[in-house]
Amino acid sequence: MPVCIHKLQGLRMLSLSFNEMDEVADDIGQLKYLDRLWLEGNKIDNFPEALPLAAELDDLRIGDNGFTGLPDSIGQLYGMRDLSVNNLGLYKLPETVEWLYNLRTLNISDNNLSVFPEEILKLSCMRELQCSGNGLKSIPDKICNLTNLQVLNLRRNSLRELPTRFSNLSNLLIIDLSHNQFRDFPLSLCETAPLQYIDISDCHISSIPNEIGKLRNVQSLILNRNTFDRLPSTIYGMVNLSELRFAGNGVTAMPPEIVRLSRSL
Repeated sequence: MPVCIHKLQGLRMLSLSFNEMDEVADDIGQLKYLDRLWLEGNKIDNFPEALPLAAELDDLRIGDNGFTGLPDSIGQLYGMRDLSVNNLGLYKLPETVEWLYNLRTLNISDNNLSVFPEEILKLSCMRELQCSGNGLKSIPDKICNLTNLQVLNLRRNSLRELPTRFSNLSNLLIIDLSHNQFRDFPLSLCETAPLQYIDISDCHISSIPNEIGKLRNVQSLILNRNTFDRLPSTIYGMVNLSELRFAGNGVTAMPPEIVRLSRSL
């Protein structure tokens, strides 16, 4: 990045993604109108120290680079709405992440976060959380306080269950739980009425509960490559279902009640 970048004072959006950059010019913090900065897919070895000076920055994509930690100063980006720090080998997030109270979208996928970061649980404005490809074994009950959450991606972790109060996520529309270790279909998921899209493929699930019929708003249900051998007759309750996938299971026959879904499938 040229050291004279600060002369572009009117710059609002700068995309340098997927290049061969190994550093960011210190004067980038002088771009007082910069609100979108995309730096993912480079070879940057250190988080740019000048970034917290970019007061208007609300969309930062800096994942898939060479550094493996985030500085405490990231919490100074108070106006941040969209943050991607995926594929950085992170083991934890700095406590100051909880200061990003305007955050709407957070991508922390493909790191080494074996424990769910508690700092996220205070971000009450969060609408989308991408947390796939970590080593998570459990999700804390307090995630249910993120009542504005609409999209939750937890695929490719080691989860066995969901919190009992999961249905408190009263705005959740999309959830991806594929490639986990549930074995039993999470009953709390059946109580999460707003859901429109569920992917729970590749989870060793041996049976689908009758309660699944409560999910009247679900349009897409993906159940591929589990171990169940039948679908419950209550599936007819999913009156808005337009996509149903259960390839790679042991199902020998469809329940007769499925014909009641003929208007949607």
